[in-house]
Amino acid sequence: MEVRKIFRRPSLRRFDEVESVPVRWSDFSRCTLGRLSPRYKKCLDWAKLLHRGIGDFHKGHKAPALAIDSNDIFELFAESVCRKAFGRAAVESQDKLESLLKKSDESLSPTSRPDLVIKLDGDVDAIGDAKYKDILRATKKYEPTDSGKGVSAYKTAFKAADLYQLYAYMRMTNAPKGFFVIPYWDKSDDEPARLFPKDDSNEGEKSFQFRVSPLENEGAHEVFVLALNLMKDPIKVQEKGAELLKWKILGGSTK
Repeated sequence: MEVRKIFRRPSLRRFDEVESVPVRWSDFSRCTLGRLSPRYKKCLDWAKLLHRGIGDFHKGHKAPALAIDSNDIFELFAESVCRKAFGRAAVESQDKLESLLKKSDESLSPTSRPDLVIKLDGDVDAIGDAKYKDILRATKKYEPTDSGKGVSAYKTAFKAADLYQLYAYMRMTNAPKGFFVIPYWDKSDDEPARLFPKDDSNEGEKSFQFRVSPLENEGAHEVFVLALNLMKDPIKVQEKGAELLKWKILGGSTK
């Protein structure tokens, strides 16, 4: 059963204000069930299973499917990064869009549901698509870091279908900015999150652009990638990801 079917979004929001406390496997030995607490046995069993699964996942391995659906969990994490950047009210997730086909053909039209829709002043400012895929490819080049260590330079390797999907979402909503949220795993990287292309304009690199603008009248648009380093502390990843996302969508300003 999918995570979303077990833990509905309204239920997840109840934990927004709960403090995050690291839990080690050895801590479970201190959890004992008494005569009046048999109802918690299943919860404790699930906690153990999730802990073991997430532990493997955090090391860059796939977690058991019984424990978590990695695609769903990553989508929820990407959503939390966006909400950290812009607040809950400005971010809509899995929002149904109008059909690509005309009303007369509605029965033939697939449902379009982008993962992330960001609205800051009523209009759609950006459309995001979370992809739990190994899209970043390490190259033989290395980039210097503040610590003096070199980290692998990356290039993106998207499939055409991913780009077409984002293009369609931007076209349907007239969003001037589109972005992908993707994972990567790199212990040697000092940063918990990165933007691609690079966010340093002095490097001469710019955001991606489609050959034909998805906007009306060939309006200006840009596409970028927010990569989250899943080998780092999730809280730091969320904070850094939100900082980069806010900077990119607001054009370096504070709104």
